[in-house]
Amino acid sequence: MNNINQKKIAELLKGNQNIKFAYIFGSFARNQNRFGSDLDIAVLFKHEPDLLSIGQLIIELEEVVDLNVDLVSLNNLSEKNPKLAYSIIDDGILLFCTDQKLLSQYKKMTYLKYLDFK
Repeated sequence: MNNINQKKIAELLKGNQNIKFAYIFGSFARNQNRFGSDLDIAVLFKHEPDLLSIGQLIIELEEVVDLNVDLVSLNNLSEKNPKLAYSIIDDGILLFCTDQKLLSQYKKMTYLKYLDFK
């Protein structure tokens, strides 16, 4: 993965007790990023935060990576957009996880929703 410090991103996200796990996905995860690419990050929240909290988290992430950040909530994403949820889980890079059992359950649910969608 080019030009970003995964460890710093993970440390920042781990500091938020409301985040259970996080992925980098998109062009940076595929090593296809170019000048001007944004950084796509997906997180599963314990409790879905309000827009102000999400905006603050995006600002903090952008300060760490010095790039535009697109933050996607994984909460209910497999229901709303099973293809995107599957792509994140299948092709993304796991930054950190505080609950392996929850991650395994989320992956299983996402795969099943994706197969139903196909």
